[in-house]
Amino acid sequence: MSMYKIFGTTLLVSLFLAPFLITHAALLGSNTTQKDTTTETDVWLLTYYVGYQNGTLKPKDVDFSLMTHVVVGGVGVQADGTLDEHWHLPNGDGRKMALEIC
Repeated sequence: MSMYKIFGTTLLVSLFLAPFLITHAALLGSNTTQKDTTTETDVWLLTYYVGYQNGTLKPKDVDFSLMTHVVVGGVGVQADGTLDEHWHLPNGDGRKMALEIC
């Protein structure tokens, strides 16, 4: 396995799982004797979908129902001021991928 594949997969897993781990740690809190008053609507789980790793983890393979917010990025500004929606994807169709995730 090439170093790129190992690094790319590790980066994808790290970026994808970090919000889950941070949210889980925040919900646990440091005081275990205090009553948990968190309701389902109080939880905000923000995740980042790594578009340039789209070939490794397809949107159809992710259970987005576990997340309250998903960030998808990669829009740039071209010299003429218009938006570049390529998003560093192989097919260059960032808008289609964002709609697929929604």
